[in-house]
Amino acid sequence: MAIIVALSASACTERSEPAPDKASTIPAEDTSHNLAAQPSDADSAVSIIRSYYEAIDERRFADAYAFWTDSGRASGKSLADYTSGFAETADVKLETGSPSRVEPAAGSRYITVSVTITATLTSGVTQSFTGTYDLRRSVVDGATAEQRAWRIYSASIR
Repeated sequence: MAIIVALSASACTERSEPAPDKASTIPAEDTSHNLAAQPSDADSAVSIIRSYYEAIDERRFADAYAFWTDSGRASGKSLADYTSGFAETADVKLETGSPSRVEPAAGSRYITVSVTITATLTSGVTQSFTGTYDLRRSVVDGATAEQRAWRIYSASIR
């Protein structure tokens, strides 16, 4: 069951930096709290939506549910109800549009990702849906890695 994605994943590479000269060491600026989005924010948010649909397509519903804020509760469903909602789904394909600009808020960042979803039911019937996902991540001091990760905050899919 393949997932079609309109945006390509950005490549991740490791870099090694030469050791700085101790006499000229200047502390690196912490840009994690700047209002401007870090360059990878939009790509990271889109990647979350791709991973979300990959989990659904692979029938890993607990993993998909966990992509929602508040350990899945932001979906508005219990894990059992969420899982049963996909009982007749055989296959999903995803296309993402360009994400919105990352919007700052007090201690958080928000972004909207537009999607087109094609779902094939176990009966062979194909359904198409379009809409958006709003994602949120925390940027406050002391936030855990989990809180700093993009999570689905809300969705408007029709």
